[in-house]
Amino acid sequence: MLDVGIQGPLTCVVGPPGTGKSALLTTWRGSREALPGRRAWLTFSEEDNDPASLGAHLVASLRGSGAAELLRLDDPMAPELLAPTLVNAIARLTEPLLLVLDDFHALRPGPARGAVLQMIRHAPAPLSVVIASRREPEIALHRLRAAGRVTEIRHAELAFTRTEADTLFTRAGLTLDPASLTSVLDCSGGWPVALQCVVNAREECENWRTCLEVRARAGQLCSEFLLRELLDQLPADDLDLLLRTSVCEVLEPSLVRALTGRADAGRALRRLAAERDLLISEGVSTYRHHPSLRRVLTRELGERSTSDEMSALSLAAYEWHRSRKREGGAEGPPAATACATTPRPTVTVTAGQGPVRPTTEQLTDCELEVLRLLPTQQTLEEIAAARCVSVNTVKSQVRVIYRKFGVAKRREAVALAQRIGLLR
Repeated sequence: MLDVGIQGPLTCVVGPPGTGKSALLTTWRGSREALPGRRAWLTFSEEDNDPASLGAHLVASLRGSGAAELLRLDDPMAPELLAPTLVNAIARLTEPLLLVLDDFHALRPGPARGAVLQMIRHAPAPLSVVIASRREPEIALHRLRAAGRVTEIRHAELAFTRTEADTLFTRAGLTLDPASLTSVLDCSGGWPVALQCVVNAREECENWRTCLEVRARAGQLCSEFLLRELLDQLPADDLDLLLRTSVCEVLEPSLVRALTGRADAGRALRRLAAERDLLISEGVSTYRHHPSLRRVLTRELGERSTSDEMSALSLAAYEWHRSRKREGGAEGPPAATACATTPRPTVTVTAGQGPVRPTTEQLTDCELEVLRLLPTQQTLEEIAAARCVSVNTVKSQVRVIYRKFGVAKRREAVALAQRIGLLR
C-alpha cells in the first residue's frame, strides 16, 4: 500500500499508539530500492510547535535528501513564508522527492501546524508526502478520497493477522498451539503492542509456571503503555465517553446518549472511529471498542467510579435495551458487563484534634488501596504505575480521600487513617 501510495501526493498512516506506524515506515524505507532517490524524514516533537524551529528542521531534512537546489533556502524563514517558500523550492526539482512526516500529532493547532498543512495542500508534482499520526490531519480527505489522490493505512491494516502473529511468536522462540494463538488474537484484536507485550512478558519470566501468569503480566505491560501513551493524552470529553461506554459490547448513538447525556453522541462516535481509530465501525452507526483498549477502559472506569455510579451505568444500558425490545427493535447483545457491587466499608471520620462532630463517609475499595500506599515514599506517579492506572486517576482518588477525611495534606490523611484503624 505504501508503494502504491507514493505514486500520488499523499499517504496517511493513522492509528492509536502502539499500532506500529513508525516501525512500518522505518522498515519500508530501508527495504525498498525502488523508492525515490531523494528521501527526507522528519519526526515532529514538541519544540516543532515553534515555527522557527519547525522551519529549521524541515529545511535540514530536505537538504539531507540530497536536493542541491534546496540549499538556497534561507534559514530561518518567517512563519508566513515557510510553506510558500518550500513549495516553490520543491517545484524546481526535476525528480521525485519523498517526504515522511512522523508523529504529526505532536504539532498542536497553530502557525507551525498550519504551515505544514498548507505545504501539503499545495504540494507540487515532484513531492509525495507520507504522514504518520495518531489522528487524521485537518485536510479535506473526503475530496482527496473522491479524486483517488490519497492512500490511507489505518488500524485495520496495521493489526497483525494470524500468520503475522504466529511469525512474531516463532521468531521470539515462543510456540503457541492454535487455540492459544486464537485466544491471544481475540484478546488483543491484533494490536501490535499487545502482541509484543506477550513476547516481553514471556522473556521476562521464563520460570513462570502457567500461561495465565504470562498473560497477566502481558496485560499489565499493555495497560501501562495504553494508559501513558493514549488515555492520558486524550481530551477529557473523549476519555469520559470511552470510559462510560466500556460497560457495553456494542455502541449505538442513542445508547451512548443514554450513558453519557451527550446530544452529539453520533457525531462523537464517528469522530473517534474515523479520526482517531479508537473504535471499530460495525456498520453505518454501530461501533465496538478494540478488545485491548476496552479492558483498560473498564479497569480505569472501576477505579474512578463508586459502586452507585457503576450501577447507574448498568441500569441505563439495561433500560435502553429493554426499551429497544419493547419498541420491536433488535434485542442485541448483553447490555453491559457485570459491575462491581461488593459492599464498601463504612468509615467514621474524626478529623483534626479535639471534639468535632463525626461524619460517616464511604471509601471505595480503590480509594482504600490508594490510602494504604500513602504511608510509603512512593510518588503518585509510582503509585499509578504500580496499580496500572493513570496518574490523573490516582490524583483524583487522593483528592477524594482528603475531602472525605477533612484534611489537606498527605501526612494528615495518613495520621488520621492510623487513628481510626484503617492503617496499621
